[in-house]
Amino acid sequence: MESIASMEQQWEDLVKQEKTRNSFVEELFATIRRLIEENKVIDAENRNYKFNQFHHLEEREMLKKECESLKNRLQAGPFVAVLVDGDNTLFLDKFVRDGADGGHRAAKKLQEAVQTYLEDLLSFQAHWRIVVRIYANVQGLISTYAKLRVTSDARKAAEYLVGFNRELPLFEFVDVGADKEAADNKIKENLNLYWMNEHCKHVLLAGSADRSYVSFLRQFCEEEKLKTKLTLVKSVPFPPDFEHLATWFHNTSFKNVFRKTKLVSTVPGSGTPSLSTYANTAALINPVERRHSAAISAPNLSAVSSSSLTRKIQFNRHGQRIDEKLHPWNDVIARQLRQMSLCPRHFLTQCNEHNCPQSHDGALDEEQKRALMRIARDNPCGKGTHCSDRGCVSAHHCLYDGRCDYGFSCKYGPEMHEVDKTISVVR
Repeated sequence: MESIASMEQQWEDLVKQEKTRNSFVEELFATIRRLIEENKVIDAENRNYKFNQFHHLEEREMLKKECESLKNRLQAGPFVAVLVDGDNTLFLDKFVRDGADGGHRAAKKLQEAVQTYLEDLLSFQAHWRIVVRIYANVQGLISTYAKLRVTSDARKAAEYLVGFNRELPLFEFVDVGADKEAADNKIKENLNLYWMNEHCKHVLLAGSADRSYVSFLRQFCEEEKLKTKLTLVKSVPFPPDFEHLATWFHNTSFKNVFRKTKLVSTVPGSGTPSLSTYANTAALINPVERRHSAAISAPNLSAVSSSSLTRKIQFNRHGQRIDEKLHPWNDVIARQLRQMSLCPRHFLTQCNEHNCPQSHDGALDEEQKRALMRIARDNPCGKGTHCSDRGCVSAHHCLYDGRCDYGFSCKYGPEMHEVDKTISVVR
């Protein structure tokens, strides 16, 4: 007969087994509960996934329709823009002499010339519209035609302009008045407008006698797609620098539409209100004007160099450079200068780059220089706040410091903010 001790041991073993069994069952139930909860989460995620998938499919279909609609809108209403500087690109005399009838024929001839040219270049399609804008000092033009005896009287020239405007609804001869650069500015702004317009398939610019377009057109040489969208129409021969630039673009000439030579004057170049500002139209540039043009195209570099070498620069007690206060500037002039890609250092101090990518053409008056200085300050100096370059015209502290809302995204960087503007050293 087993002893009491043996039976007690068996009892203890049974109790341990029971505890182990109970513990296992409890863990099993806990695992089941956990898996049930996890399954609920997975089931919810699966429902969300199906909902999102359906929603994304709907959204994708909607975006596809919007894309197709946008594509159709972009393809709708295609047109070609023809911009003519009427102060130096003149129609053949025979059109002007015939008054209104000549104006009608001039518009038709121009339309035919543009269509023929673009059929070879772009496979011009019949539904494309041609928009022509001719900007000129109309009173000066009429006066010049009468004075140089292209027409029997001024009335005939006026009738010619009216006839041109009436022939086709999108052909316009626009009077810009007697301001010297009025036609140039109109054409440049229109070119900027049409350049990035997807509906505009091509732009033709007729202004070959005016070298003021050279610096403006340089900005369009950088991108192949944009460069091929422009054709320069040659009437009067290009000046040398313009001729070199013209090789970057398409070129053509409409010999049956525009004069290929300047009007020859048998009278003095002054005496009417418009001839002095209308020199490009009549090509009546006197020796004084030619000398002035030469001076503009070849600025006095030694004088510029001297001014940059003697220019004073200011620092605070920490050695941080303090920019000179900006003088009041004209926002309209600033917007115009931004489009010309001018070199600020060349015009304001001194440019030492041998192959500077920005334009050095022409000369600026004091008001334009103030606007260009404001443009230059839009760029933070690469040398930072301790720059000692006397010719540097970039910003050495944030233009909006004290009221800058850009935070860490500000292009001027953290070190160019909260700069002490107290001047301690001038050298």
